[in-house]
Amino acid sequence: MVIAMKKKVILILLLGCLISTVTPFANVKASDGLINNHNVLINSKEYKNLESLGFNDYQILNMTQEEFNANKNLTAEIISVDTKYIKVLEYFDITEYNNYYNNNLKINYSIKEKSLDPIYVEEIELTKEQYNAETSADSNPYISKLPMNTNNGEIGNAKVTTAYKTMQTFIMKLSNDQYRVRNDLVWTKMPSNRDEDLIRLEVSSNVIPIDASRYGKQLWTICSGNDCEDGEQVYSAGSSKWADESAFYYRTLLPNLKNNEWRGLKHYTVSSLWIYMYYDLSKEHDETVYVLDAYGEYKHKVGSDYDSMPQTHAQARDVNW
Repeated sequence: MVIAMKKKVILILLLGCLISTVTPFANVKASDGLINNHNVLINSKEYKNLESLGFNDYQILNMTQEEFNANKNLTAEIISVDTKYIKVLEYFDITEYNNYYNNNLKINYSIKEKSLDPIYVEEIELTKEQYNAETSADSNPYISKLPMNTNNGEIGNAKVTTAYKTMQTFIMKLSNDQYRVRNDLVWTKMPSNRDEDLIRLEVSSNVIPIDASRYGKQLWTICSGNDCEDGEQVYSAGSSKWADESAFYYRTLLPNLKNNEWRGLKHYTVSSLWIYMYYDLSKEHDETVYVLDAYGEYKHKVGSDYDSMPQTHAQARDVNW
């Protein structure tokens, strides 16, 4: 189910019975509690619990009741994290590119938005400092409103567009003495091509995923001028978007990336996009686990093929589980 939500959060000051309406990023944390975009009431203790599990303000703001109930009483210690910073260059035939965008930007609302396949894709791994410098205009990826294809350039007969993404893979120890692994993928500048991508989370052979605990979500911001709203797609444990049901040591999610769209006379473009997935672990054998490994993999669909980014690898030693 896809839900669109206006960016508004109602902070409830329980002691003073004062209700104020603010933008979600101005003061999303409340000392006594808040009601998020799904009408979920979250008190300050529960908020801190969610933060310890790796959820940020944006994700908590858009958390469903189901996900909140499953996590509100847990805390976690993040014991390992690995992050990759990636710059993506997409090369297009310049004639096809110009024809495509000239057609899609006409005032012709019968045109169905679709992706244009690049002829070549290049991924460049950056340091954190390089990534921050190049995306400084997008310093807050949650509320980025820069149009797609900012920083475009032309090389020979090709049109080159630039996109940026990061992925983090976490290992955390939960307060119930279990362990959880998690992937977070953020596009801070959108790729031109958006289709069904692949995000995978694999663990070492001494542990196995608990399928009932798996959960994923895609969050986005879509704008037409200053008219912006958040949207989401939820992938609960039983979603058909989970692949590899028989795979022993990994689980794979196949999200369809949100695309731009026409709504009547208004054209909306996606300005930020976030995908996350996680699951809890159980031991494969009744033996002590000393080392945990988690490998994150993300493949972006380009035409009939996938473009892969470098794999993340989080490792926790001296686990003694």
